[in-house]
Amino acid sequence: MHNKLVATIDELTSEVEIPSDIAIDCSTVSKGIDNYHVDVEMSGSFTFLVRELVSAQVKLIVAGRRLTSGNTDEMVQLRETYADMMKVTLHRAKTDLTTAEIVVLQFSVVKFIVEVVRDELEQYGAQLEETLGQQQYSGSRSLLATQERLQWFRKHSHEFLFRINRQLMRQLQREENNQLKKLRSQVLGDVLPESINIMFCPLIYGRSPGDPLVLLEYYTVWPAAGSGFNDLNRAIEELLVQALPSLETPALKVDRKLEAAQAEVYDELGGLFAVQSLLGPAENQKEDLSEALCWMEQPGNVRWLFDERLLQKHLDHVKETDGRKAAWKLKSDIKKLLKTASQISKAMDDNHDLRHMYAGQLLKDELTQQDIEILDIGQACAFVGGGR
Repeated sequence: MHNKLVATIDELTSEVEIPSDIAIDCSTVSKGIDNYHVDVEMSGSFTFLVRELVSAQVKLIVAGRRLTSGNTDEMVQLRETYADMMKVTLHRAKTDLTTAEIVVLQFSVVKFIVEVVRDELEQYGAQLEETLGQQQYSGSRSLLATQERLQWFRKHSHEFLFRINRQLMRQLQREENNQLKKLRSQVLGDVLPESINIMFCPLIYGRSPGDPLVLLEYYTVWPAAGSGFNDLNRAIEELLVQALPSLETPALKVDRKLEAAQAEVYDELGGLFAVQSLLGPAENQKEDLSEALCWMEQPGNVRWLFDERLLQKHLDHVKETDGRKAAWKLKSDIKKLLKTASQISKAMDDNHDLRHMYAGQLLKDELTQQDIEILDIGQACAFVGGGR
């Protein structure tokens, strides 16, 4: 797209790439007794290895030691067992499973790991609380030490969850990229080609999609509870709708009042609730899970529409091929686009929360593991950003 020269604004906007919507049809699998869950049977070897590895990682991380390396025999065995399980599942498309069923069932692996990690950490916290209660009852000398350890664990439990999830998910994604990619393409074809990116999206590493560690390492950091991001985003959307009426620019956050049937969302892992302040309430999608994407979510489109040097190339091309009269018309339209870009830039400069996001990018490569253990990331970004 970016190598093509255009002669009019209409041609420019027609070349904007709009990402395809993502959809999963859950009606292909039978629901359980609660009409929400799908009962899935996974390899016993795989589930046993996951539980053993998670238990070992929790013991290591609470002791302040490094997690198990990806090159150890245990991790190699995990990857091989996962690959064997997925190969069997994919080959069942020739016998008793449809590709649509496989697409749904594969997500159970990720959910299983997330739940095992959460359960193991919660169990460790519960054991500390039980020990604390026993020591309080008996008047043990170790009471203060146990209290300090419990407070320390509560403070860092989100970080532990993030690091263990990331470690295990990376192992499975590595196997997908190295061993299963070709087989997936052969069996599933064009049925949800984004499934691997969805399954191993970094947003699932944390306790919620707004977890500061997730945002710092893979995205950016914003004050999720504040309204600054929403106000800024709404202002930018309004400017783009005015400047580019031919492009559909739906609102990121939809403030709508849903009826009871529409709003009945079973959010077991809490992700939908966590992003409600940014996206609005989630609508019930019992059978067809879908995500509609906007042209703004393709970063190259912003450069294509507002990069002054790129727009000048189009203008020079029109001067050479169509003459000055055509170039005047295009130049006038380009000025309007650049004015919109200037208005967006001003709105960003005036926004406190955006400065925190910039600070997050600056801190990303500067913070060490020791810094993360001491600092509150959100407060650090606010301090570096010089905002409130």
